[in-house]
Amino acid sequence: MNTPATASNTVLLTVPGMSSNHCAGLVSTSIRRVDGIEGVETNIANHRVTVRFDAARTQPDAIRAAIERAGYDVDSVDLESPPSEQQATDSEERYLALAQKRLWIAAVPATLIMLLMVPHMFWQPVPGYLAIVAVFAFPVVFTNGGWATHQSAWRSLKNRTANMDVLISLGSIPPYVIGLIGFIYPMTSFIEMAATIMTFHLLGRYLETRAKGRASQAIRNLVTLGAKTATVLRDGHEVEVPVAELAVGDVMVVRPGAKVPTDGEIVDGTSHVDESIATGESVPVEKGPGDAMIGVVAMTASSLSVIGNSLLLRRARLEVTR
Repeated sequence: MNTPATASNTVLLTVPGMSSNHCAGLVSTSIRRVDGIEGVETNIANHRVTVRFDAARTQPDAIRAAIERAGYDVDSVDLESPPSEQQATDSEERYLALAQKRLWIAAVPATLIMLLMVPHMFWQPVPGYLAIVAVFAFPVVFTNGGWATHQSAWRSLKNRTANMDVLISLGSIPPYVIGLIGFIYPMTSFIEMAATIMTFHLLGRYLETRAKGRASQAIRNLVTLGAKTATVLRDGHEVEVPVAELAVGDVMVVRPGAKVPTDGEIVDGTSHVDESIATGESVPVEKGPGDAMIGVVAMTASSLSVIGNSLLLRRARLEVTR
């Protein structure tokens, strides 16, 4: 997929395989090797990478290629805004279906290998056992998800990095190849080990993809709990506006039982705020002028409810330091 050249100097990329700080570090390091990169920000939670670059020196295609050389696939490249919720959901469902398909294609042959291995080792040798096992294990190790794993490992090594796929390749290819020596010299077969390692790797990938999909869906459902509109004071009058149109400096009116539309600072009024959805604290917290209204994460901060007197809340840029 070719991304058209643009004068924009910011690009957002979705990298589904970026699931840990180690992965994020490899992706960031690979991007920074591209000429013209001004800054890289990674977000493991939503698998997004935000890159600031000099459009005169590089283009999004080069950034995408750098990520792929590191052994990671890029699902989307967006120059204006991040993918919509529907696009994110479709992407997660697509990768979950792919992970499930790869798991089944590997699990069936691996299960047959285990069923043959037990009687061959403990009861009665199976005629042609090595040939049968080699045939069953081949699609597990070298096709399906195995091939994708080896591709990712090779790209990672070429980029002078090492991800989890490198370890899986080293644990599956050598045992399979060594096991083939049994056709010319009697020795213990290691082909079963190769198929088992790859199958468990694909099982882990499937469980990881499913868990992340459920977590992302839960977060999106949590976002829907937030207020969609806010009552703002404009020239002494109360005006209801969409939350997306709020700006720093707006003064909002929050009445008892209402949801706080966004993070901010209390200008006038006192009340008790139920912050349990953000902090887990079941007892309402007393708030007054000067207090900050902010949650543990931005999306839950808009879901705080107010009990008591009305508040005047000024929207402010609140920064968390650590």
